[in-house]
Amino acid sequence: SLRSLTLRELRRLRAARQILAAGGGVHALALADITLAGKGVYEALLAQSWAVRFADPEQMVRLAQAAVEVTHGLAQSCSNQQLADLQARAWGELGNAYRTTDRLQSAREAFGRAFSLMQVGTGDPYLKARLFELEASLLGTWRDFRLALPRLKSLANLYLDLQESHLAGRAHIIRALYTYYSGAADQA
Repeated sequence: SLRSLTLRELRRLRAARQILAAGGGVHALALADITLAGKGVYEALLAQSWAVRFADPEQMVRLAQAAVEVTHGLAQSCSNQQLADLQARAWGELGNAYRTTDRLQSAREAFGRAFSLMQVGTGDPYLKARLFELEASLLGTWRDFRLALPRLKSLANLYLDLQESHLAGRAHIIRALYTYYSGAADQA
């Protein structure tokens, strides 16, 4: 969260936001000699990426790309499994950002990377749930309900195992919508 950032990290993040908002990417940050580092910056980039998803999808992509880049500098501050989790989350959020900008092949590739990293991570069930949810959205965008429906069922079961009944209910509602969209109105 932004509260956990140092003043120096906040300044770097604000400067980075300005560059990214102007259309510059991670390479523009490097040219401006702005180095983004630290888990707090990583979290802030992902939070801001999510926050702008409706207002500025291209900015969402740039922020998620920056979060992926930041993970490369986190190796010294966490275990290999923790790093894989952080990278999997960033790649998943980038995949979702690509989905919002209709870069569906890039989204598929990002999710492939996210799931590969998740396999070598800590096994965090919340990370798994997040990736399942985001990937189900991509599959829904493709209207590939044959693959989305089992993913949503797994998501609902995972949330039930985590005693997150409201999130399991949400997954069931989305599953019902996708079932309806696939032409099975009675089953929905």
